[in-house]
Amino acid sequence: MHVLFVCTANQCRSPIAQALFEAQRLDKITATSAGLLPGGRPMPRDGVVRLAERGIDLSGHVSVELTDNAVAGADLIIGMSRRHVRTVVADHTNTRRRCFTLKDFVRRAEHLGPTSGLEALLAALDTGRPTRALLGRDDADDVTDPMGRPGRVWDSVIAELSDQTARLSRILAALPIRAPA
Repeated sequence: MHVLFVCTANQCRSPIAQALFEAQRLDKITATSAGLLPGGRPMPRDGVVRLAERGIDLSGHVSVELTDNAVAGADLIIGMSRRHVRTVVADHTNTRRRCFTLKDFVRRAEHLGPTSGLEALLAALDTGRPTRALLGRDDADDVTDPMGRPGRVWDSVIAELSDQTARLSRILAALPIRAPA
Protein backbone atom coordinates (compact mmCIF):
# COMPACT_ATOMS: atom_id res chain seq x y z
CA MET A 1 0.00 0.00 0.00
CA HIS A 2 1.28 3.47 -0.83
CA VAL A 3 0.11 6.72 0.80
CA LEU A 4 0.78 10.09 -0.85
CA PHE A 5 0.62 13.23 1.33
CA VAL A 6 -0.06 16.50 -0.53
CA CYS A 7 0.16 20.16 0.47
CA THR A 8 0.80 23.47 -1.27
CA ALA A 9 4.59 23.61 -1.63
CA ASN A 10 5.78 20.33 -0.04
CA GLN A 11 7.88 22.35 2.37
CA CYS A 12 5.98 21.98 5.64
CA ARG A 13 2.81 19.98 6.18
CA SER A 14 3.09 17.09 3.73
CA PRO A 15 6.75 16.22 4.42
CA ILE A 16 6.09 16.48 8.16
CA ALA A 17 3.06 14.21 7.82
CA GLN A 18 5.09 11.75 5.74
CA ALA A 19 7.94 11.70 8.27
CA LEU A 20 5.61 11.25 11.25
CA PHE A 21 3.69 8.53 9.41
CA GLU A 22 6.91 6.72 8.47
CA ALA A 23 8.06 6.93 12.09
CA GLN A 24 5.23 4.48 12.87
CA ARG A 25 7.26 1.84 10.95
CA LEU A 26 4.37 0.05 9.29
CA ASP A 27 5.16 -3.09 7.33
CA LYS A 28 4.08 -3.11 3.68
CA ILE A 29 2.94 0.54 3.76
CA THR A 30 5.09 3.21 2.12
CA ALA A 31 4.63 6.96 1.93
CA THR A 32 5.77 9.93 -0.12
CA SER A 33 4.82 13.58 -0.24
CA ALA A 34 4.50 16.26 -2.90
CA GLY A 35 3.22 19.79 -3.39
CA LEU A 36 1.07 21.64 -5.88
CA LEU A 37 3.83 24.20 -6.56
CA PRO A 38 7.16 23.66 -8.35
CA GLY A 39 9.72 21.93 -6.14
CA GLY A 40 13.31 22.59 -5.17
CA ARG A 41 12.85 24.34 -1.82
CA PRO A 42 14.07 23.23 1.61
CA MET A 43 11.96 22.90 4.72
CA PRO A 44 12.04 26.08 6.83
CA ARG A 45 14.41 26.00 9.79
CA ASP A 46 11.49 26.12 12.25
CA GLY A 47 10.27 22.76 10.98
CA VAL A 48 13.71 21.16 10.78
CA VAL A 49 14.55 22.15 14.37
CA ARG A 50 11.22 21.05 15.82
CA LEU A 51 11.31 17.69 14.06
CA ALA A 52 14.92 17.13 15.11
CA GLU A 53 13.67 17.43 18.70
CA ARG A 54 11.46 14.40 17.90
CA GLY A 55 14.38 12.48 16.41
CA ILE A 56 13.34 13.12 12.78
CA ASP A 57 15.92 14.61 10.41
CA LEU A 58 14.39 16.60 7.57
CA SER A 59 17.40 18.89 7.12
CA GLY A 60 17.98 17.47 3.65
CA HIS A 61 14.36 17.69 2.53
CA VAL A 62 13.85 19.34 -0.85
CA SER A 63 10.30 19.93 -2.02
CA VAL A 64 8.91 18.09 -5.03
CA GLU A 65 5.99 18.96 -7.28
CA LEU A 66 3.07 16.59 -7.58
CA THR A 67 3.27 14.51 -10.76
CA ASP A 68 0.85 12.28 -12.66
CA ASN A 69 3.07 9.30 -11.80
CA ALA A 70 2.95 10.09 -8.08
CA VAL A 71 -0.85 10.25 -8.18
CA ALA A 72 -1.12 7.07 -10.28
CA GLY A 73 1.14 5.18 -7.86
CA ALA A 74 -0.82 6.14 -4.74
CA ASP A 75 -3.42 3.87 -3.20
CA LEU A 76 -4.49 6.65 -0.84
CA ILE A 77 -3.99 10.39 -1.39
CA ILE A 78 -4.09 12.54 1.73
CA GLY A 79 -4.34 16.33 1.35
CA MET A 80 -3.57 18.71 4.14
CA SER A 81 -6.57 20.86 3.20
CA ARG A 82 -9.72 20.71 1.13
CA ARG A 83 -7.96 22.86 -1.47
CA HIS A 84 -5.34 20.18 -1.99
CA VAL A 85 -7.95 17.43 -2.34
CA ARG A 86 -10.05 19.55 -4.68
CA THR A 87 -7.03 20.29 -6.91
CA VAL A 88 -5.95 16.65 -7.10
CA VAL A 89 -9.48 15.47 -7.90
CA ALA A 90 -9.95 18.19 -10.53
CA ASP A 91 -6.58 17.57 -12.21
CA HIS A 92 -6.48 13.77 -12.05
CA THR A 93 -9.41 11.64 -13.18
CA ASN A 94 -10.63 8.78 -11.04
CA THR A 95 -8.99 10.02 -7.82
CA ARG A 96 -12.04 11.16 -5.84
CA ARG A 97 -12.60 7.80 -4.14
CA ARG A 98 -9.01 7.61 -2.86
CA CYS A 99 -8.45 11.29 -2.06
CA PHE A 100 -9.33 12.83 1.32
CA THR A 101 -8.05 15.42 3.74
CA LEU A 102 -6.14 13.79 6.58
CA LYS A 103 -8.69 14.80 9.17
CA ASP A 104 -11.69 13.76 7.06
CA PHE A 105 -10.22 10.33 6.33
CA VAL A 106 -9.34 9.65 9.95
CA ARG A 107 -12.70 10.89 11.24
CA ARG A 108 -14.73 8.87 8.72
CA ALA A 109 -12.61 5.70 9.01
CA GLU A 110 -12.70 5.70 12.81
CA HIS A 111 -16.47 6.14 12.72
CA LEU A 112 -16.87 3.34 10.17
CA GLY A 113 -14.75 0.77 11.93
CA PRO A 114 -12.98 -2.29 10.49
CA THR A 115 -13.36 -3.32 6.83
CA SER A 116 -12.09 -6.14 4.66
CA GLY A 117 -9.33 -4.06 3.03
CA LEU A 118 -8.39 -0.70 1.57
CA GLU A 119 -10.70 -0.95 -1.46
CA ALA A 120 -13.67 -1.76 0.77
CA LEU A 121 -12.72 1.05 3.14
CA LEU A 122 -12.39 3.61 0.33
CA ALA A 123 -15.70 2.54 -1.21
CA ALA A 124 -17.48 2.78 2.14
CA LEU A 125 -15.95 6.16 2.96
CA ASP A 126 -16.90 7.62 -0.41
CA THR A 127 -20.47 6.30 -0.32
CA GLY A 128 -22.67 9.24 0.52
CA ARG A 129 -19.72 11.65 0.77
CA PRO A 130 -21.14 14.94 -0.48
CA THR A 131 -19.26 16.95 -3.09
CA ARG A 132 -19.24 19.85 -0.63
CA ALA A 133 -16.74 17.80 1.41
CA LEU A 134 -14.24 18.78 -1.29
CA LEU A 135 -15.28 22.41 -1.55
CA GLY A 136 -14.46 25.49 0.49
CA ARG A 137 -12.26 25.71 3.53
CA ASP A 138 -13.12 24.16 6.84
CA ASP A 139 -10.99 24.16 9.97
CA ALA A 140 -12.52 20.79 10.79
CA ASP A 141 -10.69 19.38 7.74
CA ASP A 142 -7.75 21.72 7.07
CA VAL A 143 -4.34 21.57 8.74
CA THR A 144 -3.00 25.12 9.24
CA ASP A 145 -0.04 26.09 7.06
CA PRO A 146 2.80 27.03 9.45
CA MET A 147 4.95 28.74 6.78
CA GLY A 148 6.09 32.13 8.07
CA ARG A 149 4.14 31.72 11.29
CA PRO A 150 5.40 31.90 14.90
CA GLY A 151 6.92 28.89 16.67
CA ARG A 152 3.73 28.15 18.61
CA VAL A 153 1.90 27.58 15.31
CA TRP A 154 4.61 25.15 14.19
CA ASP A 155 4.31 23.33 17.52
CA SER A 156 0.54 23.12 17.18
CA VAL A 157 0.69 21.87 13.57
CA ILE A 158 3.32 19.23 14.39
CA ALA A 159 1.29 18.04 17.40
CA GLU A 160 -1.85 17.83 15.28
CA LEU A 161 -0.05 15.98 12.47
CA SER A 162 1.53 13.63 15.00
CA ASP A 163 -1.89 12.74 16.40
CA GLN A 164 -3.58 12.43 13.00
CA THR A 165 -0.82 10.36 11.38
CA ALA A 166 -0.71 8.00 14.38
CA ARG A 167 -4.45 7.48 14.02
CA LEU A 168 -4.08 7.01 10.25
CA SER A 169 -1.35 4.45 10.90
CA ARG A 170 -3.60 2.47 13.25
CA ILE A 171 -6.42 2.47 10.69
CA LEU A 172 -4.21 1.31 7.83
CA ALA A 173 -2.27 -1.21 9.94
CA ALA A 174 -5.55 -2.93 10.81
CA LEU A 175 -6.36 -3.55 7.14
CA PRO A 176 -5.41 -6.80 5.47
CA ILE A 177 -2.88 -5.97 2.77
CA ARG A 178 -2.76 -8.18 -0.28
CA ALA A 179 0.45 -8.83 -2.15
CA PRO A 180 0.50 -7.46 -5.73
CA ALA A 181 -0.51 -9.99 -8.38
